[in-house]
Amino acid sequence: ITDTTIAKALTMTSVIHFVLTFSALHWIKGSPDFYDQGTFNGLTAWEQLDGGEHYTFTKKFLMLVPTVLTLLTLYNAEYSRDALMINIPLWLLLMIAKMPSMHRVRVLRVNSTPGIDDSGHDMGDKKGS
Repeated sequence: ITDTTIAKALTMTSVIHFVLTFSALHWIKGSPDFYDQGTFNGLTAWEQLDGGEHYTFTKKFLMLVPTVLTLLTLYNAEYSRDALMINIPLWLLLMIAKMPSMHRVRVLRVNSTPGIDDSGHDMGDKKGS
């Protein structure tokens, strides 16, 4: 702990930010509101944010925060290889999860909800017609 630098502290901040925001915004599904009748059970907080609209002010701000944190960390670490190897993959995972093309996408069915995220459920497909 005595050899902690600003770069190491910012890297740890970045890792903690990634874990908290990824789990809160992109992993946990549903709504804490008991009275929503299960409407949002299959959606993450990011997908529910601003009614599912893309590139709103709120979403742009939430994309800017990890970007600035990553740039600040890399600048203070003087773009060292270790800082790059930790911060860039975390930043990429957060940014990819926030892209409009990833809305309601469950990669390799990880974090999918049976009965909600089944193929064809939201497409209006009628089986047997």
